[in-house]
Amino acid sequence: MRISVLKRKFTHGLVATVLWSIRGSAVPTPNFIKRKTIRDKFYSDAVCVETGTYLGETTKWLSRNFSLVFSLEPQERLFNFNVRKFRRNTKVRLFGGTSEEKLGEVLSQIKNGANVNFWLDGHFSGGMTYEGVTNSPIVQELLFIKSELNRFRSVVIAIDDFRDFQMQIVDGYPDRSWLVNWALENQFSWDVRNDIFFMERLQNQ
Repeated sequence: MRISVLKRKFTHGLVATVLWSIRGSAVPTPNFIKRKTIRDKFYSDAVCVETGTYLGETTKWLSRNFSLVFSLEPQERLFNFNVRKFRRNTKVRLFGGTSEEKLGEVLSQIKNGANVNFWLDGHFSGGMTYEGVTNSPIVQELLFIKSELNRFRSVVIAIDDFRDFQMQIVDGYPDRSWLVNWALENQFSWDVRNDIFFMERLQNQ
């Protein structure tokens, strides 16, 4: 990558960070900060599962920092765009379809005993993003993950846009207490950082 491009990206990230700090670290959090938070919380020696490929920017970043990335995109045009984008990237495996349709298939391809990082961001957010029966498939996603937990060694689950989870159930989003209870019932510790709800479970050591 050319030095001028690196400088531009660094300057953009720095400006975004300063503006974010001036706003009192309010949401939405700049991607520059979110990615640092993810890198700090995710296992470095893990497979990553992403729901909501969108334009593939987070997918590309994950592929640069982790060994293998499975990414799910239900919007056909976005899926085809990313197929072209990642056609030469052997670390990215793309799946076209909703979480309800395809996440089980994705999980079945992960080896027993693997460390797994989940980046769950497959919700409708306007524009070209996929709009399903509900705005968020998070409940079904967590049910799929729960069914496979005992196959994996250690797991981190990161759920983006925690601000969208209110104090009551809204259009596919469970309330915040539901997420906390799910974490505790499945032996996860939990934390919220920069608008991301993190859960971590160590097992089968």
